[in-house]
Amino acid sequence: RLGAKLENLKNVNDKILKNAYENQLSVNKIHKCCLSVLDSKNIPELFMKLFDEFPIFLKINSLKIVLEKTFQLDGDIKNIKHASQEELIGFSKFVGLTESRLVILREDLSYEHRFNLGLDSAQDNVESEAILSLNIKNKSLGFIFLEANNKKTFSIDQATDYLEFLSKIISKQIENLS
Repeated sequence: RLGAKLENLKNVNDKILKNAYENQLSVNKIHKCCLSVLDSKNIPELFMKLFDEFPIFLKINSLKIVLEKTFQLDGDIKNIKHASQEELIGFSKFVGLTESRLVILREDLSYEHRFNLGLDSAQDNVESEAILSLNIKNKSLGFIFLEANNKKTFSIDQATDYLEFLSKIISKQIENLS
């Protein structure tokens, strides 16, 4: 009986250590992303870093960005779509993004609002996503879609506090470089 309790205690301890290790890995990934964002000297460089480095740092399959139509970039950067302010607001309401909730994790990607923004999850074989809201001066600038081919990468039962911090860093850097 004492042996069974000891084994149970060992299993609980192993789970705690595993979760602590995974949490530390998440912090490290987000830290690398934040440093990359803050190192950007201009907006095109920032977006190129998002596309080139985030998939590696975060171990995701792809990244897409939807920006408000009036926000123009020098040159045409692949994977950036544009939408009206009304479309952005409608999308925010549909997925549940608010001023205090800057990130949403989704496993069901077969929704019309996503397709209306020019994103096709079926074509890209996307199984889960994290949607990061970009806001400047209390106005929606757009969204970053972190896409994964694994449903567990952005499971709806995961915490979003690190991604929310990243969303705020990106938004502030865009504001600083504008």
